[in-house]
Formats: sequence, structure tokens, C-alpha cells
Amino acid sequence: MRNIIKYVGIILVIAGVLLVMKNLFAKDSNWNSNDQKENKIEEVVYYNARIKLLDKETDSYLTGAKLVLKDENNKIVGEWTTEAGVHLINKLEKGKYTLTQTEAPEGYHLSQEVITFEIKSTDKEVTMYNTKMTEEEIKAEKAKNTTANEVGVDNTASSKSILSVIVAIITTILGISLIYKEKKNY
Repeated sequence: MRNIIKYVGIILVIAGVLLVMKNLFAKDSNWNSNDQKENKIEEVVYYNARIKLLDKETDSYLTGAKLVLKDENNKIVGEWTTEAGVHLINKLEKGKYTLTQTEAPEGYHLSQEVITFEIKSTDKEVTMYNTKMTEEEIKAEKAKNTTANEVGVDNTASSKSILSVIVAIITTILGISLIYKEKKNY
């Protein structure tokens, strides 16, 4: 019986280590830094986008709006809350991009404008505008927002990946504890 528990412990340790290794070196993992395409080294030139959000009437910078920048594959390449000044997004490749607003600054209408631009061979400057609400609109908006606000969660890692790492760690710990317990009783 003692040998069976010891061997089960060893198998659990090996399984845990293999699961961790699988997750560390998976093709879709962000931890794998050797993503070269069959020894072809392509020099990629990157560009910057300077993005401004301004008041439509005064051209002053607006703060507190949430903007999203997506590439032509609809992948988010930038998501931020505006501050006074220009927001710089670095390392953009050539291609088409779309800028949208998901949350307006306080006292302003949400911009329905979808700005599409293309980066070809130089950096790009993009300006989005918001219009101010009237006093009546501000009061109506505040009355509407007295219910609970939705809170967004930024999921940077998939649940499946996190769960498999947790299972791998638990399996390894269980295996080690079985081996240690069996050695102690021996």
C-alpha cells in the first residue's frame, strides 16, 4: 500500500509539472518569446498615433472619456481614459485603425463618431470632438444614472489558462505531499 501511495504521488508530481510546462510553452501563450516565422526575420517598422479629444466649441482638451482604438481585424490595440493633452500610442504597424468613444466626459454627449484612419508611412494625428450637454440634459442624465453603474472587468488572461495552471499547481503539491508523507512513514 505504501508503494502505491508513493507511486501515485510521483505520477501527480509529473502530471503537475507537465501541465505547468504545457501552459508556459503553449503556442498561444504570451510567455513564449521565440515567435519567429521559419527563420525569416522581417523588419517591422512601427509608427505612433497621437490622439486628442477636444471640446467642439472651445478646442480645449477633455478628460475622463474612455476611448478605444482597434486595428483592421477588430483587435483592441489601445484603450484608455483621456487626460488633458495628447494620448500617444506607440508601435502601431501599417494598416487601418478605428477610434471610438465608449464613455463621454462628464457633462458631454457620447460621441457617435467612428474615426477610421490609415497608417501608411508616417505617424498619424487624430482628433475627436465632444459637444457639451445643456443643463437640462445634465439633470436628466444624472437622474438616469441613479441606478447601479456597470463595472467593466479587464480580462487579460483566459479563465481556461488560469484554471489549468491552478490545477497543475494543486496536482504538484498533492503529489509532493503524498511522497513526503510516505517517506516519513517508511
